[in-house]
Amino acid sequence: MDREIKKVIPCIDIQSGKAVKGVSFEGIKEVGSIVDLAVKYALSGADELIFLDISADASSKVNNVNWIKEVVERVDIPITVGGGIQSLQDATQLFDLGVSKVSIGSAALVNPTLIQELVTTYGSEAVVVSIDSKQIDNQWMVFSSGGQVNSGKELFDWAKEVESLGAGSLLFTSIANDGAQKGYAIKALAKLKSTVAIPVIASGGAGNIEHFVEALTLGKADAVLAASLFHYDKLGVEQLKFALRNEGIVVNLEACFTHLIWDKEGLLPAIIQDTETDTVLMLGYMNKESLSKTLADGKVTFYSRSRNKLWTKGEESGNFLNLVAMRADCDRDALLVKVNPVGPVCHLGSDSCWREENKNKHFLYYLEEVIKARSKESADISYTSALFQAGKEKIAQKVGEEAVELVIEALGDDDQLFLNEAADLMYHYLVLLQERGFGLRDVIAILKDRHK
Repeated sequence: MDREIKKVIPCIDIQSGKAVKGVSFEGIKEVGSIVDLAVKYALSGADELIFLDISADASSKVNNVNWIKEVVERVDIPITVGGGIQSLQDATQLFDLGVSKVSIGSAALVNPTLIQELVTTYGSEAVVVSIDSKQIDNQWMVFSSGGQVNSGKELFDWAKEVESLGAGSLLFTSIANDGAQKGYAIKALAKLKSTVAIPVIASGGAGNIEHFVEALTLGKADAVLAASLFHYDKLGVEQLKFALRNEGIVVNLEACFTHLIWDKEGLLPAIIQDTETDTVLMLGYMNKESLSKTLADGKVTFYSRSRNKLWTKGEESGNFLNLVAMRADCDRDALLVKVNPVGPVCHLGSDSCWREENKNKHFLYYLEEVIKARSKESADISYTSALFQAGKEKIAQKVGEEAVELVIEALGDDDQLFLNEAADLMYHYLVLLQERGFGLRDVIAILKDRHK
């Protein structure tokens, strides 16, 4: 697995000074305030922001730069602006406003030497070349003018030329995939990465977390760009980053928590929640150091006020809290930490410091714990312990018998008998899972994977 840090980059399309989004470069609709979206994404952990003025092309200038000034004042992450940049002077105007990078597309096709001019003046890192492409007769062709004009240039040949002219990175958009939320053009992306050595940003088609994972692993992209999922709150930047991290992809999680409001002692309350059951497990406090350690190690670390030092939950007992996700509240002065707990959480031996919550709100998990305890007891204690003493074959037989009885009652008219048989089957099923060394979490993980 590539261990380089991968970037998550929201994209905001601009038309006549408004944030918009379409599908395959058509059906453009307004999606909100440019500045509000930019601030939202910066606070939630975006590594960079890209703004593309789709109302500008190679024959028109960037318009309405007021929003650029306000974005630069309000966010502190790199921003790239593209659209209508035809000359070094156009780019200079943007850099003077505080833009970190410029993106050129149609203008580069018309005048490739513009790439060299920009690189000579501002350096490769500041120059992004945007390539909009789609397949024509099984060949990937580059389009200009908002995807309307076939330039006659082949994608991979153009990419090599762009690299030779000094561009710092490529923004590759599959026109057919753009806004469709059906996934990136993975094969083209992978071939593009094998063609050039400079970073490639994947754009066009993200519809779920798996699409991002595919782009960064199978497609080998250095960064993933998306718009619709973020604009319509189908997915948050920090949510995506934690999902990528849980897939073994290296991302900058620290960026999600750079604007927290710490108390006068430099602490934040951290509410710990079981990711599978939503049970609130405990409350602890974090400082900046413990937060960084939690994000780096994947095990929740608190700041102990009584001992005046960092404390990793489970460092003595082995009952760790394995990090799954984390987010700040709306005021950014408290954290919700989603975990997979190992063993009891409370020092009194319960799985929650609010001991009755699990029993009442998530009864199946409570029942699972009771069954687990019974498995260690002698056969004369209960029916459950006797089942465990009888062994796997007996337990499996009972599951089969209960399944048949449930089917029989499902075909009848007595609802109460049907529900009783359903309860019997579920109980014996939990016993069988425990006998095999598994639990509800393991089954849920399989179902979640299938749901992708």
